[in-house]
Amino acid sequence: MQNYKAAGIIFYRYQFISSLKKTFLQVYLQYEYRLNKWSHFGGKRENYDKNSFETAIREMVEEIDVSCYNIVEFLKYNKLEKKYFSKSKMIVYYVDASKITDSKLIEANWFTIDCLPNNIRSHIIEQLEEIKEYDFVNYFNMCKIASY
Repeated sequence: MQNYKAAGIIFYRYQFISSLKKTFLQVYLQYEYRLNKWSHFGGKRENYDKNSFETAIREMVEEIDVSCYNIVEFLKYNKLEKKYFSKSKMIVYYVDASKITDSKLIEANWFTIDCLPNNIRSHIIEQLEEIKEYDFVNYFNMCKIASY
């Protein structure tokens, strides 16, 4: 699909909360200080990008604040689900982060669906429609509250 303008990666995981006996879908977001907002990894296609996957990986490597060699290798050697959003001409790759053992990613900025930052809530929810079995439970006590 070469008619794309941007590509990105959404890391997600299912987190079991034993006290509630319930599993919640969580999404990894990064805080972009220069834009003063939360977002997933992604960005515009460059002329030298060979395909959308290369764009998504390049953007992640540029934006991530942890050593990501293991993550890039994982992404290269695993088949990822992806979806094309025609309105924005963006391709989004979905990564189940429960299969990644990089501890820095595991301890990173995870948000449950109900606690997504306002600036990205509708965007992420639209893009998560591709992930099966996610849970829109209203449970705020376990949410990560951004102090930005």
